[in-house]
Amino acid sequence: MKRHAVLLLLAFTSSAQPATAPALVRVARIWDAGAHNAFTDLIRWRNRWYCTFREPDAHVGGDGRIRVLVSADGEAWTSAALIGEDRIDLRDPKLSITPDGRLMIVAGGSVYEGKRFVSRQPRVMFSSGGSTWSAPERILGDGDWLWRVTWQEGRAYGVTYRAEPGASTEWTATLVSSTDGRTFDRITTFAVPGRPNETTVRFMPDGEMVALVRREAGDLKAWLGRSRAPYTTWAWRETPQQIGGPNFIRLPDDALWAAGRSYPGGPKTVVARLSLDGGYEPARHVSIEIAWQLPERVHDALDELFRRRDGVRQQAHGRAPANNLRQCDGKGVLEHQEQADQKTQDDERTSTGFQIAETRIEADGGKEINE
Repeated sequence: MKRHAVLLLLAFTSSAQPATAPALVRVARIWDAGAHNAFTDLIRWRNRWYCTFREPDAHVGGDGRIRVLVSADGEAWTSAALIGEDRIDLRDPKLSITPDGRLMIVAGGSVYEGKRFVSRQPRVMFSSGGSTWSAPERILGDGDWLWRVTWQEGRAYGVTYRAEPGASTEWTATLVSSTDGRTFDRITTFAVPGRPNETTVRFMPDGEMVALVRREAGDLKAWLGRSRAPYTTWAWRETPQQIGGPNFIRLPDDALWAAGRSYPGGPKTVVARLSLDGGYEPARHVSIEIAWQLPERVHDALDELFRRRDGVRQQAHGRAPANNLRQCDGKGVLEHQEQADQKTQDDERTSTGFQIAETRIEADGGKEINE
């Protein structure tokens, strides 16, 4: 069985009318050279696309390395870097742009003896040009997993999760922040039960932080939290669904769109309308022989996306201070990345490919834009 990672691109016009459901436009594979290509992320930096993912021999174990691809147009891709660390399985790389304009990758760093998990600690890497990267550097502590960071007003915010010693049935998720991406300070531990883990945080225009948290126990439904600076007090709401690999962005009209792995009726990838009261309304189900895969939503720090259709220029920006899309020429772009589910028990050596699926909708009429 082949595994495919899928990128979804959606465009919205500014309008008071609700956005219609996305329509799938295009699928194109951009990488399948590795034996196993999964856990992807994407960013727009210096007028180029950068895509990163884990490239090992199998889903679990071994010395997983981080591949970085680059493209000027989103169609022709080349390898920019392959990052490795001896006897370490580098997993789930996530891209962001630091306040001083460098690319940053945060990733898990796991140690295995064969297929048996031994320990883990997050790593960070930095690049000023996209092809030469600093050596993986340990951050936080043994047992932590910092899944993603979002930069806001010169600070990186993210949630690290871990199993607490002596309480293996429960996990904790702790909000941390850093000014340099290396040294992180604890802000608060979320009062979220049910083994909270993968978390994405974003910011509203007034500085309010919003967190979407995956849960692995209890009723499994994801939780949405809201907090204002200094982000130590949180109000939580349960969403109506279990969500794997949760990610979301804020559009120029402040509408929130999320993507994740959905489970009702069998695992599938969805793009969903997200509301601050915990609403999660799937608007598009994606089914391209990837029903069991985890969406690894791609949206961070887009600088520009040019569409060469009818002379229309669409531009998006998702970087500091809020890592959200801005309005330009009346349009914005929501992108979403598919990746193989890290939680799957399929450990066999699998030939995998990486694909792009592109989807666009117009919010004020549902008119599909075809190429």
